[in-house]
Amino acid sequence: MQHPFPSIELGIAPLAWQNNFSARILDDAMGSISKANFHGCELSQQFPQDPFLLKNSLKQHGIKISSSQFHSYFSDKNRFNDTINRFLDQMHFLNAIGAKRIIVCEYANNTFQNSMTAMLSHQPVASPAQFKLLVEGLNKIGTLASGAGMQVVYQPRIGTVIHSEQEIARLMEKTDPSTVSLLIDTGHFAVLGIDPVVVLRKYSDRVNYIYLKDVDNRVLNKVKKEQTSYLSAKDAGLFTDLGKGSLNFDSLFRTLKTMNYKGWVIAYGTELDSEAFNTSAKNTRKFMKVNLGI
Repeated sequence: MQHPFPSIELGIAPLAWQNNFSARILDDAMGSISKANFHGCELSQQFPQDPFLLKNSLKQHGIKISSSQFHSYFSDKNRFNDTINRFLDQMHFLNAIGAKRIIVCEYANNTFQNSMTAMLSHQPVASPAQFKLLVEGLNKIGTLASGAGMQVVYQPRIGTVIHSEQEIARLMEKTDPSTVSLLIDTGHFAVLGIDPVVVLRKYSDRVNYIYLKDVDNRVLNKVKKEQTSYLSAKDAGLFTDLGKGSLNFDSLFRTLKTMNYKGWVIAYGTELDSEAFNTSAKNTRKFMKVNLGI
């Protein structure tokens, strides 16, 4: 029987191997993801940088790389050209292993990497000149990616210059809809007070990538009270495995079904060692099966 979302591809973030990875355990990682019945995973920075090695492992386990994350610095005019060059390098690598999307987030002037900055009360703001540079840069790499048969997907997130519905709207208005898509991150949106369903409905023709994250409201309430940093909040367990947090995904899943969503849904959880990841991946996949119907 065909599942109710034939156009959705399910992936998982390989957090268990973010900080400790080598070529010899590549097949272990891919095997765990495949056995949990995911269609693919994001590219970890710790994965081997040999396209041939990666492609062989992906083929062996019947999965694919959905995307990788790219940190842009377009709004810093001194780093604009370097950002373009780094993007091209990453784009060519991803193209070589068959990935079709690149997740872009503007890191210039971010506050989430500062352990002394309160997560919610100190959000960076781009000046008109900086915002213009960001738009110019995104449209430029969007065109480059499109020429290679790929797609740029922008990620709004905590502690960056695009962290509100108003800024998302400005960015969507100014960027080329044919080459720059939008990512919805349920965890970051929840913390920032953004309704993912509202954004999804508004930009249904541009959303093709979703990070499915759960949030522990006990940690979030503590963060708000104590004005702690993003790094501290994350370490305290702000984001948790699907189904163990406080978010209700029912409305989001209904909307995905109604709009016949086409794209990736990537499950995020806690950072675990590779042994614990096997169990976590199976539980996460079960949650998605029960609640998303795939």
